Amino acid sequence: MKINFNKNLFFQKISEFFSRRNLLIIFLPYTILSSIESDYYYQNVFLISLLFFFVTDLILNKVNIKFIDYLIVNLISYLFYSLIIFKDTSYTFHQLNFTVFSFIFLIFFGSIFFVIIFIYNNFKFFNVVILIFCFLQFFTPKKNYSREEIFQKYNLTSKIINQEEDVKSELPVILIIVDGLTSAQEIFKITNDKKDLQFDRFLRAKNYIIKPNLASKSTWTQYSLSSLFNFNFHESDTIKKIEILKNSFAYRDDFRFLTSDNSLVDSLNNHNIKSFSYGLIPFKSGELTNDFVINLWGKENFNFEIEMLKNYKLFQSFFHKSVINFIDQRFFDGTPYLYDMNRKNTLDLLKDVKLQNNSFYYFHYFAPHAPFSYFEEFEYKKEYEKLEKNMRFKIHVKYRNFMMNKLSEALNMEKFKNARIIIAGDHGIRESIIDENNTMGAFKGYDNRTLSNYNSVQDLGSLIFNSFKTQ
Repeated sequence: MKINFNKNLFFQKISEFFSRRNLLIIFLPYTILSSIESDYYYQNVFLISLLFFFVTDLILNKVNIKFIDYLIVNLISYLFYSLIIFKDTSYTFHQLNFTVFSFIFLIFFGSIFFVIIFIYNNFKFFNVVILIFCFLQFFTPKKNYSREEIFQKYNLTSKIINQEEDVKSELPVILIIVDGLTSAQEIFKITNDKKDLQFDRFLRAKNYIIKPNLASKSTWTQYSLSSLFNFNFHESDTIKKIEILKNSFAYRDDFRFLTSDNSLVDSLNNHNIKSFSYGLIPFKSGELTNDFVINLWGKENFNFEIEMLKNYKLFQSFFHKSVINFIDQRFFDGTPYLYDMNRKNTLDLLKDVKLQNNSFYYFHYFAPHAPFSYFEEFEYKKEYEKLEKNMRFKIHVKYRNFMMNKLSEALNMEKFKNARIIIAGDHGIRESIIDENNTMGAFKGYDNRTLSNYNSVQDLGSLIFNSFKTQ
C-alpha cells in the first residue's frame, strides 16, 4: 500500500522537523565527540545542554527570521566544531595557525549555510547527513596500534643492557622525569652563583649520586620517553632522521603510544612487578590508579582545566572541545594554568602515593620546562615566550631554582627513605645558550659501579628492569 506523506500527520511532522533549521541536530556530533573524553561533570551537563538547544529551537521557530538563523547556525558551528576539525587535521593535512584556519572555516561553512537558508530554504539533506554521521560514530572502529607494527614501521631496534652487578631488591623504584631539566654544574659555570647548586646540595644530603652531565639522545619528550620505556631504540637511524624533520610532530601519536604500551612495563609484568603511571600518559599494561591524575598528554588538545571558567566545573567540561578552549589559552592564560595544575598535581601525588615493594612508579614533573609559571607564586608573563637566548636562560635558571625547591619539599618526606629513586630530565632546555641534549641524573639506592653501565636517559629503562629480582 502506498503511503501518502502529505495526508499522514506523523510523516508530515517528521518531514517538517528535518526540513527546518534544528540546533539540536547540529549540536549532536559535538555531544558524541565530547563524550569520547568526557569526565564526571560532562555527564551532568549533557541533558541540560540538549534541553537548552531544544528550547532555543522552539523560540527561533516562532521568530522565523532567516538572517538570525544564518547567524546562529554559523556561530554554533564555529563555536563547537572549528577547534575539533583544526586539531584533527593540523600537521596531517595543513600547518595553518588557528586564526587563518578560522577564516577558511567561516567562509566555507558560511557559504554552505547561505545556500541552505537563502536559496533552498531547506535543511533536510544537511540534517540527515549529520544524523548519519552521528550514527556511524557508534560503529567506527578505533585505530588499532601495535607496538610490533610501529617498531617495524620505523625500523626500530632495542635491547636491555646486561648488568653483572647484583643490585636487585624488592624495594620500590620511583622514576621522576623532570621535564627540561638542565645540569646545575653547567649552569654554575655560567652564573658562578652557588644558589644555583641548591638542588644538588639537597640531593647529596639525601644520599643521591649525581650524574651532572647525563646525555639525552632526544630533545623531544615523546621520542625521549618512548625510547626510555622501550630499552633505548635511539641506535636506529630512522628515529634520528625523524627528530630533525620540521613536521616531526606528525609522527607524535605513534611514539606516545609506545610510551603507553611499552616493553619495560610488559617485561616487569612478566616477573610480577607492578607498574604505576602518574605521568604524561597511563601505562596500557600498568595498574589502575584511584588518585586524580592529570595525564598531560590527554589534556593538551582539549583540556578540562579552562582558566577563565576555573570556578565553574560544569562549564569547563561542556566547553572543553569548543573554541572557548582556544580563547582561554590565547587570551586568558589558559595554557600556563593547565601546566600549573599538572605541576601541582604531580607534587600532590608524590606526597600522597602509598609505596609498595616490587613496584615501579613513574612521575612526570613538567618543570622547569616552559611556560615559566606556577600560579601567583611565579607569575606567568607573555614576554617570556619571545626572549632571546641569553634572557631565556636567565629566566629558566630562576624558574628552575624555584620549582626544584618545590620538588625538594615533596622528596623530603620520610617514606622516600625506603625507596630507590631515579631523577632525570627527558632533555635539557631548548632555544638557550646551553646544550639542549644535556641534562642531569640523580640516583638514590644505587652505587657508582652500577650506574657506570648507564650513560644516557634512554638507558634508564634497563636500569629500572635490572633493579628488581627478575630471575
